[in-house]
Amino acid sequence: MNMQKKQNGFSLIELLVVVAIIGILAAAGVVGYQNYTDNAKENVAKSNHGSILQFIKTTQQGATAGILLPSGSTLSTCAKVSGGSTPAIAAFQTVTSGCADMMAAKLTADGFDNVTGEIYADATAVTAGVVSLANEGKTFIYTKTDDITKTLYVVTAINETTLSTLATIVF
Repeated sequence: MNMQKKQNGFSLIELLVVVAIIGILAAAGVVGYQNYTDNAKENVAKSNHGSILQFIKTTQQGATAGILLPSGSTLSTCAKVSGGSTPAIAAFQTVTSGCADMMAAKLTADGFDNVTGEIYADATAVTAGVVSLANEGKTFIYTKTDDITKTLYVVTAINETTLSTLATIVF
């Protein structure tokens, strides 16, 4: 009687080959997923930038057309107030209650995340203050203290090295 043992299961080599193949596929999937999420974040930042610009331009056009905001409105610093005139440049550029802060507060209240109102001395300070990994996806609405007009500047940090096209809106 010749008894041969029947082999059950896989050899160690076969199992190692399968594990190696799964590891390679997983590594490729992680890289692809990371690229997908990075592109999605950039697209959301660009879309939010456009929506924020549209809101600010609409507010500015309303002020230009003489549509008066109620005196209690948080945006009264930016536009005409009922019974009053457009604000002075000093009020427009105030740190805590200026137009940039008021716009940022209104947008945040309306559900936009990562909107900040700022005041910068000049364009160099803006670039230094905005471009960083910590600000990725954040939109900055700001005024410049060296400016002699009532102008809002809007820029979004698309990623750690790219800024959106700078938009300027004059009130």
